[in-house]
Parts: sequence; C-alpha cells; structure tokens
Amino acid sequence: MPNGTEKEGGEADQELSKLLCVSFKDFATTVYQHQETIHDFVIQKPNEQSDAMDCLLGLSDYRNILDGIKKFDVSKVQRELAKEFNEFQVSVQQAIKIRQKDLDDKRGKAKERGLSEEELNENKLLELAESTVKDISNFARLLGLTTTAISPPSD
Repeated sequence: MPNGTEKEGGEADQELSKLLCVSFKDFATTVYQHQETIHDFVIQKPNEQSDAMDCLLGLSDYRNILDGIKKFDVSKVQRELAKEFNEFQVSVQQAIKIRQKDLDDKRGKAKERGLSEEELNENKLLELAESTVKDISNFARLLGLTTTAISPPSD
C-alpha cells in the first residue's frame, strides 16, 4: 500500500478491485492472456496471428460467437421452418375446406326444411330456437303435462 503496509488474501483482493475496478481474477487473467498473446503474435505465422490479435483486444469471445453463427447454417433452418409453415398452411386450408363443406351441407338441409337464406344467420336461428322452446312448453301445457324448464341457447 502507499503507506507501506501489506495486505493479503481477501483484503488484498478487495483493495486491488478498488484500485483497478476489476477483480483480482480478471486482473490476473488479463496479464496472463496478454503475455500469451504477445508471445503467440510474435511466434505464429501471419495467417494465425488474427486469433492472437483478437485475444489481445478482447475480441475472442465475439469471434467465437460469429464462428458459431456461421457454422449454424441459418439458411437451412429457415428453409425447414418455411417447409413446416407451408405444410401447416396446407393442413389449415384442408380443414377450412372440410368445415366449409360441412357448413354447406347444413345450409342445404336447413333450406330443404323450409328456411330461407336470410334466416340462416345466428340471430334468426337463436330466435327460432327460443320460439321452438316456447312452442314445446305451450304444447305440453295444453296437454296438461308438466315439463322441466328448458332455456333456449344463448349462442
């Protein structure tokens, strides 16, 4: 320390952290890496020096991330996702066709039973259901039958 005292262990780590704004571990790693990097930079062939330079500048992690992205083959994943999406679209279209056919069949049956196209909407059908429930209740009452309460559908 500036006053001549020495610190060891945890106290030394804390003091070094205060002075350098980094932990002792990071400081030691940086010193070691710089020695290794300078050594590698001097000894290695020119085409291998970029790794040493990246290490010296602290860019190794970023280079590793970029290398991982390049190796990942994003375009292959995009093609697979596009293929799956297209298959999903086809299955949805098939389901829509099936539902539309069912709906058309039901409309045809309703028309055969006397309903007009204007009556084939939700509001009119709910009115008809309510009317039918009332008619059944009135009919049962005329016959002297007691019926359980039936509520018309709400949707």
